[in-house]
Amino acid sequence: MTITLARGVLDNTLPQIRSLFTEQPDGALSLNFRVWGPYDSPKTDLTKRITQNVGRQLLQKGLQQLFK
Repeated sequence: MTITLARGVLDNTLPQIRSLFTEQPDGALSLNFRVWGPYDSPKTDLTKRITQNVGRQLLQKGLQQLFK
């Protein structure tokens, strides 16, 4: 599935979260994600994708500052 957000919705979020989304030609931001399970209790990989990406980017930033 794809979640699409209007332009400006993520303006006040961490840059690490914003970087997960792809800008569309109309300025909207989209993110593809996986959905599985029964319709009355679906599961997604959104939380895992966001936490892994944010954690990885913050770790890289911290290591860069540590080794400057």
